[in-house]
Amino acid sequence: MDGWALLLTPVNLQFLARGLLTTLELSVISCVLGALLGAVIGIYRGQALGMWRWPATLYVDALRNTPMLVLLFFVRFGPPTVGIPMEPFVAALVALTIYNSAFLAEIFRAGTQSVPRGQWDAAVASGLRPIRVYLQIVLPQAIRNMLPALVGQLVVAVKSTALVSTINVLELTESGTIIFVRYSNPLQTFALLAVIYFLVNSALSQSGALMERRWRAAGIAPAE
Repeated sequence: MDGWALLLTPVNLQFLARGLLTTLELSVISCVLGALLGAVIGIYRGQALGMWRWPATLYVDALRNTPMLVLLFFVRFGPPTVGIPMEPFVAALVALTIYNSAFLAEIFRAGTQSVPRGQWDAAVASGLRPIRVYLQIVLPQAIRNMLPALVGQLVVAVKSTALVSTINVLELTESGTIIFVRYSNPLQTFALLAVIYFLVNSALSQSGALMERRWRAAGIAPAE
């Protein structure tokens, strides 16, 4: 009980809350930026033919098969060796954005290709420009189809932020590590961290499921 008493003080809980805020900032920003980059790469990969598809395919496959920790160290310690300063938080954000973009690119490619080709052909035949077809017809349907995968990737992003503690970013895991080193209570500290991660990711998953059910009830999402 002494370990819990040392952990559950207002000062320590506030310290963990600041770490959680950093975790959420990294997760949300990297997913938004990764989604923008991933959408461009995924749509290009889905539409390009032959050898023109190779750069996007290489980007996606290389990053999806590279451990996140390796990419994180590369971004954090690589640029300074050539004279480009890289702060820990910025390095973490860049690495998470690049990593998420590879997975989100595949989600966007599969999502856009799930929309029947006949809708694309009909829209083009009616005189709409390709960009308007994507924005007004394809993407709205694709996003509804992609919703479970998008939420899943956000959950993965939240869990991946734990790795940025290795480059001294003061997020939730690093905050907990500092506390348990100070008070020698790793069991209690990491049990609390596990509960916090579980609650955050469960809330994200439940929010995505609720949104999907509402869309399905309104007739704007595909039935199972």
